[in-house]
Amino acid sequence: MKKIKLKTCIILSVISLFTIIVRAIWVYQIKNQETCYEKDYFGKVGLPESHLYKSVVEKMGEPLRIEETEDGYIVYYNGLEFAYGSIETGAIKYVKVTGKQYRFGMWRIGVGSTRKKVESVYRHKIQWSTDTIVQICEGETWVKFEFDENNIVKAIYIALGWA
Repeated sequence: MKKIKLKTCIILSVISLFTIIVRAIWVYQIKNQETCYEKDYFGKVGLPESHLYKSVVEKMGEPLRIEETEDGYIVYYNGLEFAYGSIETGAIKYVKVTGKQYRFGMWRIGVGSTRKKVESVYRHKIQWSTDTIVQICEGETWVKFEFDENNIVKAIYIALGWA
């Protein structure tokens, strides 16, 4: 009789522990989803899952122009600039959004938004800021807002970390 009670107690303990762990993971995932303002910044600007130059051209068409820089290339589209270390083999370094047509999240943050609005929306995600920059991190995506002299967003940089 004692062995049956002990086995039952152990089984119930294991089930309870499993339930607690599953519930904790579930709550963490829900909370993480709720705190993520924009889930796919790259997708919002039209980038394919592969950020390689060839994939971008296949999805977005030929760029307006390509500029060679000291450390790679800038590929220009309407309201967007893609920075690559190498066009042939390199992945994208960052995206610079300059067009007002690209908006993020339910508050539609984008070029032309105020610094006050950006800081309000991202208040718990700000990694650092200066007079002209506010940088936030959402998951693996880093977003840097650049402001003009009137504290209006003039450019947004999107990257998977900063080198």
